[in-house]
Amino acid sequence: ILSLQWPLPPLQPLWSNKPQRFVGHLIGHESKGSIFSLLRACGWVESLSAGEGHGARSYSTFEVKMVLTQAGDEHVDEIARLVFEYITLLRSAPPERWVWEECRKLGELGFRFAEPMEPCGAVGHLASALDYFPPEHVMSASFIFGDFEPAEIVAILSDLTPRRVILTHQSPAFEGRLKLVEPRYGALYSTEPLAEELVQSWERTTPRDTLHLPLPNSFIPTEFSLVCDDAATGERAEAAADPFATARCPAGHALCLERIKPDEYR
Repeated sequence: ILSLQWPLPPLQPLWSNKPQRFVGHLIGHESKGSIFSLLRACGWVESLSAGEGHGARSYSTFEVKMVLTQAGDEHVDEIARLVFEYITLLRSAPPERWVWEECRKLGELGFRFAEPMEPCGAVGHLASALDYFPPEHVMSASFIFGDFEPAEIVAILSDLTPRRVILTHQSPAFEGRLKLVEPRYGALYSTEPLAEELVQSWERTTPRDTLHLPLPNSFIPTEFSLVCDDAATGERAEAAADPFATARCPAGHALCLERIKPDEYR
């Protein structure tokens, strides 16, 4: 496994606009011209994902994570170089609104067709969400997209530099070479700074011709009405028009959420 992580300012205040989703959508894309398609053609990766990693009130991280093949395990520096080439490509032009529209539509799809949660798990999830999101958005906060704010996207891209990256490589090839021991779990590991020559080479990268943005996805559905719903009125018509406006608990379940101050616990 190869992971590239960058520390970021806290992303929680940007929960509505989700600029990290825009960046992750492109870096994690699998279409022709993407990082994944080129690495897959080389036989170096099995999967690639990108998006917000760890997060807290005081910081966040952005992570590109790849499951490498045995061949890819021997080309870590070149794989990281390709990631930085694509990031350079994204910085070379202003963020495209159509990409944000795709993210917004996919978020709506995710909310509309979300898998139902067990009632007990749903209560815990929503109660925790009250600490982070307005009450009216606790069910939809992970899915909705507020405004298209290019400056927020550019700010994240500007932080994804070779000098700020934390590169983690997990491989059986390190067996017998690791000297440090994690005290709680006893896992073996090692740390070392990236070679200055390597960092400088990544900073000088220019995108190769085979890297490019994906084409707009024309297959994202936007029409969900059924023939039998042509005469729908009231709640059914409202739900078809705006799924976020009619968020409610599954039939047969009641959720009760109440904020309690710490000194009110019994």
